[in-house]
Amino acid sequence: MDRYHKITFAILGLMILMNIFYFVRLENKISTQQEQIQMNFGQVLNQSTNSIYREVDSIRESNKWISDVNYDINSDESDHDEVQMELDWSFNEVESDAEISLMYRERESDWIQVEAEHLEGNRYSATLKVTPLKEYEFQIISEGQVSRTSEIQPIPSDLYRPAMLISHEHHSGDDFLIIGFEHEDQRNIPYFDIENITATYQYTDGSNEKKEIVRGELPSVIEDDEGYTVNDPGLYYVVVEPLNDVLEVSLKVEYSGGFVQEGTVYPEDIDFYESFPGKN
Repeated sequence: MDRYHKITFAILGLMILMNIFYFVRLENKISTQQEQIQMNFGQVLNQSTNSIYREVDSIRESNKWISDVNYDINSDESDHDEVQMELDWSFNEVESDAEISLMYRERESDWIQVEAEHLEGNRYSATLKVTPLKEYEFQIISEGQVSRTSEIQPIPSDLYRPAMLISHEHHSGDDFLIIGFEHEDQRNIPYFDIENITATYQYTDGSNEKKEIVRGELPSVIEDDEGYTVNDPGLYYVVVEPLNDVLEVSLKVEYSGGFVQEGTVYPEDIDFYESFPGKN
């Protein structure tokens, strides 16, 4: 091959390599632009979707007839069989001479109608009497030139039921387990107070043992990784030791109003939390 052909082939090879290089760069640039377009489109779509949701929520809120519903327990007029609740709310609009009432019921039972008291402006209140272990719902009625009824809403049952004992913390070692239980109730209702907690231990040898659990009492001092003791005076402690000898631990929580929460807390605690306090 003469010198001329060699130079020609060299130039052609160089041109092919340059074209491949430019095509690769172009492909990368197109891919980058596509990713940027997709990203921008996703951001615009998310912004548009959020804007639509905000607008729908705003329209829904502005169209609400009832707003700012509050519940309060009248502990002086309540006992372990019947809790008196004060429910108050605001109307976004209401006829000045309309008769306002509230209807409530135990689920699937007959409605009970009570007259509402006018507080001020568009705010009203009504008194309800509920049983701690029942589920209730309510609706509000305005009767004037135009009669209007609110949607049926549930009454939050945790407001008038005993607060449950719940697991708060766990500490374990080679041969022991400590479960700390918490009971928080700011309602100051005496008949919802915990009166007694009994732990029943079932051992692998077939024997049983009952132990009274007292708030803040821990049989031995246990320290965490930072050297702080785990004994919290506000918790109820169940100590499982030695682990190989304990088959099961169950708790019975007795409230002053006669309510009981009972179930297994070791090795599993599912049935304990599914057993909402019932009556003795």
